Amino acid sequence: MQLTQNSAIPARTPGKKSPAAPAFPSSRYFQIHFEYLHEIIGGLQLHLAETNQRMAVLQQRLDALADHGERDAAQP
Repeated sequence: MQLTQNSAIPARTPGKKSPAAPAFPSSRYFQIHFEYLHEIIGGLQLHLAETNQRMAVLQQRLDALADHGERDAAQP
């Protein structure tokens, strides 16, 4: 293999073709990964909805405790 001057790039040899670039991944490759991502995102959305519901319940309980505390403090 010959090197071009002042370079580490191999010189082209007449008659030899450079290796072909790897083929672009098939559509099935992308379909599998998009299905996986869709499944993961769906699960995350479920967990987020559950978390939001729990936060709403906790906020109601906190508000109720705060109201109860204010009433106790207002009584002589």
